[in-house]
Amino acid sequence: MVEAAGITIKRSMKQFLGGLLGGRLSFEFLRALNRQKLLIICYHRVLKREDTGIPAAIDMFSHVDTFKEHMEFLSSHYTPVSEQDVIDAFYAGKKFPDFPVWVTFDDGYRDNYTLAYPVLKEFGIPATFFISTGLIDQEKEAVAGLRKTVGLDSNAAKAAFMSWEQIRELSGEGFHIGCHTRSHRILSTLDAAEVEAEISHSKNEIERRIGRPVLAFAYPHGKHADYNAGLCIPLLEKYGFKIAVSTMGGNNDLVKQPDPFELRRVGMSYKEPFGFYKLKVGSGSAWQK
Repeated sequence: MVEAAGITIKRSMKQFLGGLLGGRLSFEFLRALNRQKLLIICYHRVLKREDTGIPAAIDMFSHVDTFKEHMEFLSSHYTPVSEQDVIDAFYAGKKFPDFPVWVTFDDGYRDNYTLAYPVLKEFGIPATFFISTGLIDQEKEAVAGLRKTVGLDSNAAKAAFMSWEQIRELSGEGFHIGCHTRSHRILSTLDAAEVEAEISHSKNEIERRIGRPVLAFAYPHGKHADYNAGLCIPLLEKYGFKIAVSTMGGNNDLVKQPDPFELRRVGMSYKEPFGFYKLKVGSGSAWQK
């Protein structure tokens, strides 16, 4: 009961802040302050409203009609960039356009293909899909870990994730496929050999399946405590990755030259009204769900 009251208060605060600072003039002011900062948005699931009670949804999803509203807004107020644009900016001196935004998805859920993909195509927005190969292949260790964290059992998992055929289609259409480890376990809980295996196996498997190099990585869970940067970054460099994203909130100040292996992202949740969404992206806010 106390928890429910807390959630209600938090939602009311988001509505208030969204109404106060998400208006047109406030949004344009905040956006102008962040003209030269790379905004990376992190989505997980995109669901129809009648499916939002399914396992593994929790609050890390957007309704498909809301997602379409998000993409229409980004295409009108930002400059969507691709993973390759981000890599070129860090390694080839390519200048970002004003108001750059990179759209990303974590885990490899099937609804990314069935619901998000058509919307991205409609608005011409590039995106990267970070997949955990063990979830795609239904490996016991990966599915068991997901069951512990979000309550998704093995039967539900079979229908929850994309197939390799769907992943290859996304790749063939110009979308990027990134690595999200093999089993989606928290890397800071593993020894060095296990971390290396999680990184190398998943990268090799994705490249074998899609026939293209994999250059971007997303840390599972993605907070500082969830991975050892001193261990992980040298391994990512060893295996040819160029960039990596976390779930640490905020945008990336290009003037200050952020570490390409610890890029920040802004997470999305269905609980946030559209005015608060505008506030988050306009300010590059570190506020998470």
